[in-house]
Amino acid sequence: MSPESQRDKPETRVHTGLPAKARRMVELTTLAASHGLGHLLAVVGLSRRKSDDGVTPLSTPERLRNFFTDAGTTFIKFGQRLSTRADLLPADYVEAFSTLQEHVPPAPTAELLEVVETEIGAPIDEMFSEISEEPVASASIGCVFRARLRGTGKQVALKVRRPGIRSQVAIDLAILQDVARRVERYVPSLRRYYPVQMVREFSDSLLAELDFALEARKTLRLSDAVESHPRVHVPEVMMELCTHKLLVTEWIEGIEPSDYEELERQGVERSALAHNLAMSVLRQAVEDGSFHADPHPGNLRITGDGEVYFLDIGNVCYIGKQSRDQLSRLLIAMFLERADQVVTVLINAGVVGPQVNIHLLQHDIDRSLAEHVSHRAKPNFGELIHDFFLTVHTYELGYLPPEWVTLLLSLGMAESTCRKLDPEFSLADIGRELAQRDLLDVQLLRHPAKWLRERILQAQGLSDLVRSVPNRLERILTQVESGGLRLRLQHDETERNITPFQYMVNRLALAILLGAGVLSGALMLLSQQPSVERLGVILLILSGVGVAVLLLAIFRSGGP
Repeated sequence: MSPESQRDKPETRVHTGLPAKARRMVELTTLAASHGLGHLLAVVGLSRRKSDDGVTPLSTPERLRNFFTDAGTTFIKFGQRLSTRADLLPADYVEAFSTLQEHVPPAPTAELLEVVETEIGAPIDEMFSEISEEPVASASIGCVFRARLRGTGKQVALKVRRPGIRSQVAIDLAILQDVARRVERYVPSLRRYYPVQMVREFSDSLLAELDFALEARKTLRLSDAVESHPRVHVPEVMMELCTHKLLVTEWIEGIEPSDYEELERQGVERSALAHNLAMSVLRQAVEDGSFHADPHPGNLRITGDGEVYFLDIGNVCYIGKQSRDQLSRLLIAMFLERADQVVTVLINAGVVGPQVNIHLLQHDIDRSLAEHVSHRAKPNFGELIHDFFLTVHTYELGYLPPEWVTLLLSLGMAESTCRKLDPEFSLADIGRELAQRDLLDVQLLRHPAKWLRERILQAQGLSDLVRSVPNRLERILTQVESGGLRLRLQHDETERNITPFQYMVNRLALAILLGAGVLSGALMLLSQQPSVERLGVILLILSGVGVAVLLLAIFRSGGP
């Protein structure tokens, strides 16, 4: 097969043979035991050793961190991912895993350049007039060369995937998935964290990170998303040269946000820069549904005229429409210090179980909002997110969608970067401004036809529900008359959970009364008696006002 046909062929899934996987499993279990983790292996049925007394004085989180470090790329990245889940893990594990760092030397230059030639289907000299002798940057997945295109003279960055990295990662991911299944089987207390789902999500994310053709498409999408953002850009992608193993983008010669002296020397207005950057990160998520998940200073470059460029687009994440709408409501509630709305969003997202004390949860969130977002204090959104994750962990709430966690952490990271640029910067202030202007639902402003179409679909859904009510009531009444209606009541902590039920019942009763009022008023208008007709008009007006108030209450509580 020619190189030209190879570069266009979609990458197929790597099939790991049993011998290679078995050898790697033996290697990892031996390594884990040497780090004093034999007791954890025993719990999931991978070892008979029950104790690690005398092996090492380190704590279990520290032992796991050291194991991840020695186990290589996949496990280092998995530990780094776990360090972001303060909503799931105890603080000592999060702290230990947050120190994980990759120390990987560059791959041999000759091997990397061979990959480049194979992917472009031609000798390097035919495509590039210049190329750096060594990689200018190196990571566990790829290395970056600086080059110049022959003909146009444009400077580009060549990101080349390390040879053999994908097959090794595939084996490690298969082992992680096996371990996750064992955890769910042998450790019932951890099932609520959905370890299999967590590893599956991590696997999808890491395999996507290995696919540079996908990163090229993500770059194009993010470029479209930030096109209208003031002074924010994404490097141009040379799509005709990109493959699964090679990414070619415009080379950005800029200043890192942490180089304050150079920014001052270039005359860059740092407060305006911070504002534009934070506004862009917020808008990326709530408008387009794709956002840069790692906006730390190393992934940003600033030009001398104050333009911001996002780099390392492999860290772009997507949020679906429904999840994005819920997350937008969560952010609005946080920015406007509405603890009740925060709890409502969490309930609607299905992460608040029946065992949770709603009033205590709301009280703790309200206190955290007052401490970190209030006008009376210096707002700190990053600390608010930290407290929020601790609250989720303390109350043992359900599994937060990973894109929520990623976005909230990226907002905290963006605030940290912007605060270094401008000590007076506050992401909460910008978010509050956006929320008060109701710009988080930007479809109405940017795509009014689409916004109207969605509202019509919602109205049709409500209309279908209303039309189905008589038939449903008839079925219920028939079951009541025949004695076929059965109710299952769980009395666990009834007193604690009765208030939300009372609200639901009261609202249902009010809706029934208002419906009866509307129907009675309409019948009175048909009586052809002036006094009765006037009474019908009054009843219709009062019922209409009541319906409007009820609908307003439903929408404010996060309803349809």
